Amino acid sequence: MSLKLSKITFLSNTLIKDVFFRFNETAVHTDGKGFGIVVDKKKRCIGTVTDGDIRRGINKLSMNAPVSNIMNRNFSFVLNNFSKNRILREFEILFQNEGKIIFSLPVLDKKGRIVNIINYSDINFNKSLAISKIKRVIVKIPARVSFSGGGTDFTNIINNKKTYVISSPINRILNIQVDRRRDNQINLKINNKKIITTNTQKVKKNKNFFGHIFNFCNLDFGVDLNIRSQIDEGSGLGGSSAMTCGIICAIQSLKSRKKVNLYDLVDQSYKVERLNYGATGGWQDFYAVTFKGIKLITFGSKNNKVKKLNIRKKNLNKIKNCLFFYKFGSKRKSHIIHKNSNHLIENKKKIINEMNKITLSLKSSLKNGNIKKFGKFITDSWELKKKLNPKVSSKRINMVIKSILESGAYGCKLLGAGKSGYLLVVSKKNTSNIIEKKLARMKLVRKNIKLINQGIIVTRR
Repeated sequence: MSLKLSKITFLSNTLIKDVFFRFNETAVHTDGKGFGIVVDKKKRCIGTVTDGDIRRGINKLSMNAPVSNIMNRNFSFVLNNFSKNRILREFEILFQNEGKIIFSLPVLDKKGRIVNIINYSDINFNKSLAISKIKRVIVKIPARVSFSGGGTDFTNIINNKKTYVISSPINRILNIQVDRRRDNQINLKINNKKIITTNTQKVKKNKNFFGHIFNFCNLDFGVDLNIRSQIDEGSGLGGSSAMTCGIICAIQSLKSRKKVNLYDLVDQSYKVERLNYGATGGWQDFYAVTFKGIKLITFGSKNNKVKKLNIRKKNLNKIKNCLFFYKFGSKRKSHIIHKNSNHLIENKKKIINEMNKITLSLKSSLKNGNIKKFGKFITDSWELKKKLNPKVSSKRINMVIKSILESGAYGCKLLGAGKSGYLLVVSKKNTSNIIEKKLARMKLVRKNIKLINQGIIVTRR
C-alpha cells in the first residue's frame, strides 16, 4: 500500500477526531477535499468518510465515537480493471447522486480489497502532450444524423445493458482554425462574431461553455480561434458535441504533433461538456461527429466501440436518394430536454430491448438497401424513443409526422433530443415531391442535407 493510500485508510474503530485531524494533512491528495476509506482487518473496503460526514455526525455523536458510526456504507467505487471510459462514467454517477462534493473514489479488486484511490483530477488526458512549434491548426468536423438507438446512450443505461446506435456524418461542417499567439491573449470568433476576448489567467475564472474547454486544455499561451459553422444551434444535429470535440482536438494538435486518439478525444469531450460544464446528455454525438462513415456504435458496461458499416455503393446510394430533411421549429437546448430524464428511463428494459432489436434490424436494411424496411425501422425507433422520454415530442410533431406517413413516406422521425430541429423523411422521390408541397403549406422548408463519409480532419501548418 502506498504512503498516500495508507494515510487515508482507516480501520472501523478509528476515532472520528483522529480521522478529522488526518484530513488536514491528506486533503492535498484527494482533490482538496477531506476523504477517507474505511476497511476491515482484511483490507476490504466497508465504507467511505468525508469531512461532510464528520460535520453531520458530530451534531449527534462525540468526536470520540468510532468512524464506523458515520461512514457511508453505500459508497461508490471503481474496480482495478475498469477502463478510463468506465471510470469517467462512475464519476458522472457520483456527481449525479452526491453533487460535486466528492472527487475521489476507492479502487478495489474483485474481493473488495482496497488497492488504490483515483481522483477526478487524475483523469487527465493532457499530461503527456509536449509543446510543439506548430503555429496553425485547422480542424473540420461534421454534424451528424442518428437513425436509431437515440435515448439509450445514457451512462445509467449502458453501465448495466449493452445498447446500439446507428449514425452518420452529414454535410454540415464546423471549420475551426486556431493560431498560436506570442502573448497570452485568447480571442474567439464564431462566424466573424466576437465571442470571447480574455487571457490565459482570466480564463481560469470563466465558467461558461468555452471557459471549461479552455481550462481543460490547460492553455498557457495565447490563441486566436476562428470558427465558421454550418451547424444551426439547437438543431438536433450534434452541434455542441462537434464544437467541444473540434476545439479540444485543435488545441491539442497545436500543442503536440502526436496523432489524436479518437476514443480519448470522445472521453475528453464528454468530461468537459457533460461533467465539468454540466450539460445533460448521452454519449452518441461525440462518437458520431468524430468517427467517419455510417457506423454502429456499441455501448457496453466496460467500454464503447465504433464500427463503420460495410455497405455496397449501390445500396448506399439507394438509401441516400430516399432521405429528405426539413427544418422544424426554432432552436432548443437539448440538455433541458434531457434533464431529469434519467428517472424516466428506469425500469424500461423491455423498451430498450426492443430498441436494440430495431437498431440491429435497421443495420441489416441499410446493408441490403431495403428502403421500405429502413423507413419502417426509422419510424419504429422514433416511437420507442417517445416511450423512453415523452418530452422529446409534442402534439404538433406527432401531427406532422402522421401527415407525412399518410402521404406515402416509408418512415419519419425528428432528429436530436426532440421538440424541434430537423425532420428526417424516408420516401421515394415522386412521393417526396408531394410531401414537400404539403409541408410547405405548414411553412416547413426542405434543406439540402446529405450523408458524407468524413469524420474529424486535422491539418497542421
